[in-house]
Formats: sequence, structure tokens, C-alpha cells
Amino acid sequence: MRTQDVHRTIVAGRSSAAKMAATVTELLSSPSQPARTLGSTAMPGNVQREHVELVIDVSISMSEGFSGGVSKLEAAKNAAVNFIVSKHRLDPEDSVGLVSFCGKAKRVHTAVRLSEGKRDLLLAVQSLSIWGFTDLDAPLRLIQSESAGIGDGVTRRVVFLTDGHGGDPLRTADKMKSEGVVFDVIGIGDSPSSVNEKLLRQMASTVDGELRYRFIKDHQSLVTHYTLIAGKTQVAG
Repeated sequence: MRTQDVHRTIVAGRSSAAKMAATVTELLSSPSQPARTLGSTAMPGNVQREHVELVIDVSISMSEGFSGGVSKLEAAKNAAVNFIVSKHRLDPEDSVGLVSFCGKAKRVHTAVRLSEGKRDLLLAVQSLSIWGFTDLDAPLRLIQSESAGIGDGVTRRVVFLTDGHGGDPLRTADKMKSEGVVFDVIGIGDSPSSVNEKLLRQMASTVDGELRYRFIKDHQSLVTHYTLIAGKTQVAG
């Protein structure tokens, strides 16, 4: 299955748990082919591994409808699935973990090398459900508390998605960025006013002059953006 076919499969409006499971099954069985990514390509040789945490808001407002006949949470799940599949094709030895958050954070799946744990990680994404209000700082505190075991020589990245307000993550985000963590931040909703866009922009990293923040208001663009950011982020050292 080509990357554009993956897009069509995911964007087709599969909102029920059974249809999402079918999507995951199709992606697991699809042959590996390169995915197009933003400023990144699969690179041979001694390339620094990347440790990515997918952070997804599961607060009550994420149950609201999004474009394409799905909820915001289903759109976020589909985007995360596409990220994992695309990254596995590009960089199978990179690690990806999954954290959900509302008023508190939950480690849904520990970070695993995609060459070993892609299947379980995809199923973990499928399991996400709505459960509370929003504290944007909670997942960052959790990730930071677990960072000691990652080791040297690994680029750390957080891909952070939310549709709302709540909490003050800037102190934790600034500390993490000072330690080399790159933040890709995504706000979703009907308009930028539905999120705390000023704060989210401050959370996001700037890499090669580009602010890694996007506000996205439709399902297909969200899935496409997650594909574009799936490749390695090269940070000048």
C-alpha cells in the first residue's frame, strides 16, 4: 500500500472501534515503502536514533466532531497511526512512546523500537478514550520524570496535540528544550481561538528557523501533517 493509499484509508471516515481496528490491520500488513516527510529522508550509516513521545489530549472536548465525520480524538488517533507507520518505514530503529492526558497524564505505552513494537503501539493508539479535563503540563512532567533511562546519543522529541486550554506547561517545556528536546506542537479545532495559541507557540521548538507549531482544522490536513513530521529531526549540535 502506497503512502497516499494509507491517507485514503485513514481519511475515509472510519470512526468506530471495529473500523479503526481494520485500518490498523491493513497498515500492519502493508508492504514497506518510503514515506514523504518534511525535510527528512531515510539515511543510511551511523544516524543518531530518535526517541519520540506522541502526546494526545483525551479531555472531554476531544469527543466533539471534527471534519470528515469523526471526532477530534478519532482524527488524532488516525494521525498517530499514520505517524507510526511512516516512521517505521523510514527509521525502524527509532523509538516511539504514547502518553495521553486530561487532568492528569497516563503512560499508555512505553517507548519501543518500532522494529520490535509497532503492532502493540498501534493497538495502544486504538485504545485511547475520553476521560476528563485539561492540564497541558501533566504529560510533560510525566515524560520528564522518565527521561533518565533514555541514554546518550539519542535525539528526543515530543509531538504534542491538544484542542484546548488548561495548565501552564511553559516552565517544564523550557527545561526540556534546554536539555535538547524538540517540541512539535499541534492545535486542533474550528479556529485558532479554540486553543491557547500564544502558549502553544511558546511551547514549540524552532528548528532551522522554522517554528514547529501548526493549527489544523481538518482531518485530512492533520493526517498529512503527521506524515510530514515522521522523519528524523536534525538538530544542529
